[in-house]
Amino acid sequence: MNTQKIERASAGHIRKGSGNHFDGLSKGLSVSDITEKREELQLNLLAVMKPAKKVVRLYRCFGCQKNFALPKMSSCLVLCRGCHTAAQDKGKTAKNNFTAKTLNSIHGFLRGTLQNA
Repeated sequence: MNTQKIERASAGHIRKGSGNHFDGLSKGLSVSDITEKREELQLNLLAVMKPAKKVVRLYRCFGCQKNFALPKMSSCLVLCRGCHTAAQDKGKTAKNNFTAKTLNSIHGFLRGTLQNA
């Protein structure tokens, strides 16, 4: 029964008749292995900690010629909410002028897009 325990132990890291019990471990690990593992763990940690890139689509307002995110645009996606509410507060002639100016900007944009394609 004692011989079976010694044989099982010798199959692992303890050698029969040897005083050094860590002989098998010291040959398996080196300082460079430990530093490589540490660097690998640090790189993995940095990759996880980096925030994901977020892409925000911008829409062109043809009233003020600025770019805005979707929540700042009106429902028609041609004017921002500021220009849309400003156009509603204007008189009849001012509304017509603003509409003509906006349509002219849209036509110019579409002409430029179609010529480049």
